[in-house]
Amino acid sequence: MTGSDFDVDTDTDTDTDTGTDTDTDTDTNPHPTLADSIQLIGENAATIDAATLADIPVEERTVEIVCSTGDRYTDRWQGVPIPDLLETKAAAAASFPPSTTHLLIESRDGQRGCVAVESALEGLLAIGKDGQPLEEIAGYESRFVAPDVLGPRTVKDIARIEAATLEPGEDPEAYERLLQIEADEETTETDV
Repeated sequence: MTGSDFDVDTDTDTDTDTGTDTDTDTDTNPHPTLADSIQLIGENAATIDAATLADIPVEERTVEIVCSTGDRYTDRWQGVPIPDLLETKAAAAASFPPSTTHLLIESRDGQRGCVAVESALEGLLAIGKDGQPLEEIAGYESRFVAPDVLGPRTVKDIARIEAATLEPGEDPEAYERLLQIEADEETTETDV
């Protein structure tokens, strides 16, 4: 895959709810794909694979990431909108319950963020940044990014997305595994 995989003609719209610029891929070139599938866990388990991703239009959005160190980075991310991902046959097979309040987004190395559904639905399963495939520039294939979601919850190298129903007042952090990985990230990575 080359950086040109993300050089596409786009139509730009501004999301009126978030003010985020979104570009819809209007190119007919093949979509970048993931080598590893992503598990969707609802009432059942299902798998998102490369073929499923190839059927979903890629969008480009400007999203600011706020790291645990307080550093801020604004980049153009290319990827599949989470709502579109959740409308696939695989997501229907996983059967996310209507009572779902949060999504647990987990990486291949065990990091897990708990993100409110409203915030997650504004996000992307990003596969590129600033026109370059993540695998080439960052060493991982995918990243969850969304406006107003703190950096430690923008999970990298996504392995699974699971539905969770939290009770009112229940702490989402109780479902997360961020601290050790967050500390490691501070010492080894500064901008991705």
